[in-house]
Amino acid sequence: MHIAFGRFADVGREVAAAAAPREAQVFQGLIEGKSNKEIALDIDISPRTVEIFRAKVMDKMAAPTLSALVRMGVTLSAA
Repeated sequence: MHIAFGRFADVGREVAAAAAPREAQVFQGLIEGKSNKEIALDIDISPRTVEIFRAKVMDKMAAPTLSALVRMGVTLSAA
């Protein structure tokens, strides 16, 4: 179990490090439980742009759902 978690954390960190700055900001906002609109207001972009960045992060992290992406983010931030 720890080996699998370690591999996931390593891959997740690599993907997170490769994310564009705005993607990282959106990912952080999602981890904090913020809505698309809240994230958009925080970083001064449109909610639609937040959706696009969220989709890119989900693709890079291979997250099938938003809740899976948030779980990955929480796991990575705790590791």
